[in-house]
Amino acid sequence: MNRILVLNAGSSSLKYALLNAAENTIKAVCATGIVEKIGQKSQIVKHAYSKEEGEMEKLRFDENNIENHKSALEFTLSLLSKHSNPKSIKTVGHRVVHGGLHLTEAQLVNESVIDAIRDAIPLAPLHNPANLLGIETAMEIFPTSVKHVAAFDTSFHSNMPKHAFLYGIPIEYFEKHGIRKFGFHGLSHEFVMNQAASYLRKPADSLNLITCHIGAGSSLCCIKNGVSIDTTMGFTPLEGLIMATRCGDIDAATVFYMMKHLKMSAEEIETMMVKKSGWLGLSGHQDARDMKLASLRGEEQAVIAERTVAHRIRKYLGSYYWNLGGKVDAVVFTAGLGENYAELRELCFKNSEEFGFEIDPAANKHAHLAGGIAEISSSNSKKKILVVPTNEEWNIAEKALRIVNDQ
Repeated sequence: MNRILVLNAGSSSLKYALLNAAENTIKAVCATGIVEKIGQKSQIVKHAYSKEEGEMEKLRFDENNIENHKSALEFTLSLLSKHSNPKSIKTVGHRVVHGGLHLTEAQLVNESVIDAIRDAIPLAPLHNPANLLGIETAMEIFPTSVKHVAAFDTSFHSNMPKHAFLYGIPIEYFEKHGIRKFGFHGLSHEFVMNQAASYLRKPADSLNLITCHIGAGSSLCCIKNGVSIDTTMGFTPLEGLIMATRCGDIDAATVFYMMKHLKMSAEEIETMMVKKSGWLGLSGHQDARDMKLASLRGEEQAVIAERTVAHRIRKYLGSYYWNLGGKVDAVVFTAGLGENYAELRELCFKNSEEFGFEIDPAANKHAHLAGGIAEISSSNSKKKILVVPTNEEWNIAEKALRIVNDQ
């Protein structure tokens, strides 16, 4: 039994999953976890592993000596060694947010791939440096016989038509500088597409979907015949929906106004739009669960923030419905809010019956209890509304296994 370790390195976190593989198939997840607040005063480690009867045993550790990603990975391997031999790990899959113009599919990591990830840092300054650090740390710790595969969040959107990824600026900015829409969350959108295809018993390449990855970072994807033809995130993960701290779509001229009249620097505006906006800026709550509770209590700013978030989602649902000519097999919700925020899903489908969508309030309310795919459209709905738990780690592991087996 081969084992694949999947790593998702953030600026101060390390998320991981250990999966069993046999021949050309991923069989099961045997452990998952996250190391949070790396390099800070104290760290939180959440670890879960599969017991013999198939249930996941959940553990939590409070640490104070995990100073960097190397020590975080070493701590992770020490946890995994208690119920798995680290020598059984033959492949490490890495999530990388931005592949730039040239890394359009998962790749076996080598020097040229590392250079390309580094070159894409200006396009994803919050993510790629940490992703790259995770790769370099793992390559330092594991023996040279272990293969490393990088999978990119931008890959799934790499076949978008040119008219969908171009911006309305002089063409030389694309041709000379690569300024275009890239799109993100592709690993999640692709995974839930394949899960929906299995549930609907249709080949993925015949499927038309609108997939909604709604979390602290959020994006919608318009999928036609199994291919992403548009997505809400753009040149960076700032464009599109209103997120936890990111503003999403905004008139570009507001930047000039802030610089000229509010005397804000480019750095101050970037910090405000990336880290202080979204539903945090609107409601005062960064955690969506707190915003939800405040909305249920009737706090005006939270109510408005919740409706504003839903309004932006509805705007793109309508746009993508139109782009698919109304031929939509299902709308799929996934990720933290998409899977757990019933009130937000209900707002998204208010008065949508004329378009063929009708939500079942009871099914919607209890979707999180399904333990898998939940159908939340009513029996009268002409089109499906699904809640599909995402598993980017599984998708990365499948890609890594395929690439290593092809060597």
